[in-house]
Amino acid sequence: TWWFGARWPVVVYDVVAAVTIGALAALLALYGDTSGSYLIATLVELMLVVCFAFLPTRAAVGQLLVAAGTVGWALRATAPDWSVTTGRWLVVMCAFGGSGLIVGALRRRLGVVIDQLNLLARTDSLTGLANRRVILAHIDAHVLAAGPGRPVAVVLGDIDYFKRVNDTFGHARGDQVLAAVAAVLLGSVRPHDVVGRLGGEEFAVLLPHGDEDVALAIVGRLAERLRAVPGGPDRVTMSFGVAVARSPLPTAELLQRADAALYQAKRAGRDRVVLAR
Repeated sequence: TWWFGARWPVVVYDVVAAVTIGALAALLALYGDTSGSYLIATLVELMLVVCFAFLPTRAAVGQLLVAAGTVGWALRATAPDWSVTTGRWLVVMCAFGGSGLIVGALRRRLGVVIDQLNLLARTDSLTGLANRRVILAHIDAHVLAAGPGRPVAVVLGDIDYFKRVNDTFGHARGDQVLAAVAAVLLGSVRPHDVVGRLGGEEFAVLLPHGDEDVALAIVGRLAERLRAVPGGPDRVTMSFGVAVARSPLPTAELLQRADAALYQAKRAGRDRVVLAR
């Protein structure tokens, strides 16, 4: 059982099940109590259902082999005739194997559904970026680990005059702009950076190991590429606020600094980058 990938709780379960089934088989052999065969079938079926429901396929196959040996032993104790034993064994194992495969298929399907739900819980459905909860959790984890030689930069960006796009061209066009901006942001950062949508037209970018020079270079590249995104009669622009942490500090404080820099960029005429001091 261990060889096929099962862990120690399942091995213990196998030992207990084998001893119990063996005791029942001995009682059957001594007293001919046919009601015990139903207990044996129930125990083996439970073992297979549990294994195919919770274990990898390789481990579940190992359990099926254990069950095959155990059932053969029990049947041999109740029916000494080999022809009778073999026929019963084939019938029982086909039934058990079929039910195990059905449970395994249902488990795999449930796993796909769970993965999809996890994805929906972690991403913004419109843009495919990390949602607000996830991006803030990433920022929180990295800011707490900031220190000498490990600066962390946070960039807050807001699409300029986005309400005008919605009011003039409709929300469908606004959604297209949001998706296009998200694609540009995601395609312009480093592999280990994290991009998320905070809500509405506001985005956040986490730049681990990013000092002021790195952050300004990346944001400058973002701003240049965003100007090529069609947003109506005019180009799409964004205003950015950048804040850098060089030591652990509350996430709210770093975000407040970046937000203040963002609004300073808005007041200064938009389509620009302001570094928090």
